[in-house]
Amino acid sequence: VVEDQDRLRENLRAAPSGSDLYKRYLAKLNEQENTIETLDKDRVAAQQALDTARQQLLDYIAKL
Repeated sequence: VVEDQDRLRENLRAAPSGSDLYKRYLAKLNEQENTIETLDKDRVAAQQALDTARQQLLDYIAKL
């Protein structure tokens, strides 16, 4: 995604501002940013779940 975003940014610099092609590249870049934000939120939630499970396991082991 990062490489594709670099490519899109280069294309944005080359495309005439306000053209349909420019708008298309900009929309694609915006879509990718939304995807990255969603994935980042999912990653944070997964890390929190992992941390909670790890702590529960440690608590369980400590009680044995």
